[in-house]
Amino acid sequence: MSDYLNRTRPGDYYSINGTNIVAGSQGKVEQHNHAFDPGVMREFAALVQQLAPTYGLDSVQQAELIRDAEVLDEEASSETAQPGLVRAAYDTVMGRLAQIGVASAALTTTLQQGQQAYNAVFGG
Repeated sequence: MSDYLNRTRPGDYYSINGTNIVAGSQGKVEQHNHAFDPGVMREFAALVQQLAPTYGLDSVQQAELIRDAEVLDEEASSETAQPGLVRAAYDTVMGRLAQIGVASAALTTTLQQGQQAYNAVFGG
């Protein structure tokens, strides 16, 4: 057993024993920094606002959905857009859309566009 634990390990390795942590070295590190660009969220918010009258909501629900889409647009349009705030606004809009009881082509299209926008901004 001790021969196995003490053998030479090529490359990077990590050994964790109880509270002792031994870390190997890293020969090459790549870091990819991608600028946060929530532009497609603005397009999604505009689609929700445009199609809101077709979802069969009562006037109060429709107004709330439109307001939530406006908040998403505002967050995504900010010069200092913050991923957490954009995601929260997106989740609110998608939550309202998911609560609509009657399926329609417009709703299905909107939900698909919402998922595509999420994947484009945050990754799938």
